[in-house]
Amino acid sequence: MVDTLDPKPGFAFWTISAVALIWNLFGFLLYLMQVTATPEALAAAYSPAEVELLQSVPAWATSMTAIATTAGVLGCILLLLRRSFAVPVFGVSLFALLVQNVYTFGMAPTLEVFGPVPAYIQTVVFLVGMLLIWYAARSKARGILR
Repeated sequence: MVDTLDPKPGFAFWTISAVALIWNLFGFLLYLMQVTATPEALAAAYSPAEVELLQSVPAWATSMTAIATTAGVLGCILLLLRRSFAVPVFGVSLFALLVQNVYTFGMAPTLEVFGPVPAYIQTVVFLVGMLLIWYAARSKARGILR
């Protein structure tokens, strides 16, 4: 009988996982800055229309942002710990991002107020989220995650 060996992750695995953690920490910090910003700070950084839009975001949409960013960070930590539970956690993050975007682009006048830049940013965030799910699933299939 042949014993199966625990595949050792290579340099690319650690690099991708670490960069993904930094990416997700950045998103989490942006979320924290958004929800803790004072009205004065918002007024100094945004136009009155932008401030009004930012302050009108419903709690459920803000909660989806919190879930998406927190799950993204947790998924990366699980990836670095080589835990297969990273796959569904990344799935939760991506699902919360999609629900958040239902509000951001389907219910709020985001594009009219901010222009197309938020759509570009969210497209990149979505693509990175898809890549992280794929990478974690691939790592699990290869036996790197347990």
